[in-house]
Amino acid sequence: MQVRSFILIAAGLLPAVLAQTSSDCNPLKGCFKDDPALGTTYTWDYTKNQGQAPRFDIVSSASRISYREDGMHMSVQMKGDSPTLQSHFYIFWGRAEIVMKAGPGAGIVSSLVFQSDVLDEIDVEFIGNQPGNVQTNIFSKGNQDVHIYGANTGVADAVGVFHKYTVDWTPEQIVWYIDGNPVRTLTRASLGDVYPQTPMQIKFGPWAAGDPSNPPGTIEWAGGPIDYSLGPFDMVVASLTVIDYSTGATKYRYKDSSGSSASIEITGGGSVNPPPQPQPEPTSTSPPPAPTTTSKPPPPPPTTTSTPPPPPTPTNDNFDYDFF
Repeated sequence: MQVRSFILIAAGLLPAVLAQTSSDCNPLKGCFKDDPALGTTYTWDYTKNQGQAPRFDIVSSASRISYREDGMHMSVQMKGDSPTLQSHFYIFWGRAEIVMKAGPGAGIVSSLVFQSDVLDEIDVEFIGNQPGNVQTNIFSKGNQDVHIYGANTGVADAVGVFHKYTVDWTPEQIVWYIDGNPVRTLTRASLGDVYPQTPMQIKFGPWAAGDPSNPPGTIEWAGGPIDYSLGPFDMVVASLTVIDYSTGATKYRYKDSSGSSASIEITGGGSVNPPPQPQPEPTSTSPPPAPTTTSKPPPPPPTTTSTPPPPPTPTNDNFDYDFF
């Protein structure tokens, strides 16, 4: 498999997923807090539990989220829609697996994001009118000038068919999988200090990147302007599993402003124990993914000025934890 990375060197060429990401306490700027650790395995099946997942907040466009037999529908219907879920917890090395269909249509961007307080990021993104393609990329410390790598990988109908997308993140490498098949690897040895290396929250959802009010470059990258008359445009999530490889950890805290993995203090254990790697889906009829190729650098997203407060914590205890 051929993999070619690119480096963005202009501040105007940022992944659009940033429309859903920010840091309200950045240790690089001297803000320090305790980050609650997952420390184990978290699983939520939206097809069996048709309601809001525990330990996740709806941080934007809550009215655009509904629950049906096939999973949670996250809908874009009008300008500004960006239904987004964000974990209460952080992981320090780990894995996220999401079974989903991307939102269809020109201008609709769906994403799964790992993001840290210092704005390290690992992303999976989908353009709604490019169902045969998935984009993977990383950020380092929110750097808008350099060290942002992106690539395209083929997938069999990301919009019409449920697939399992996995990001496996260890101290040595990041591996992206589609239906258990590895499609891209970035190593710490090749990236050096750019390598994402700080405790991450998990975020996911779609947004209206192709709204006519957005910059022309953003609209072009998102596949063109949105025609809202063709909506709604739903990203559908069937299930989500998150594993924290720092087994037994209860919280993470930065000891300094370096933003390095060595600066992270782990409370409550924290032995890094990655489980076996994902295996290809035995019942999948999808063809193997196409080779990964260099993607066109996405332009900047529109600036958001506020985030709606999260809803009250649900009392539904019908969820699964798998302990090591």
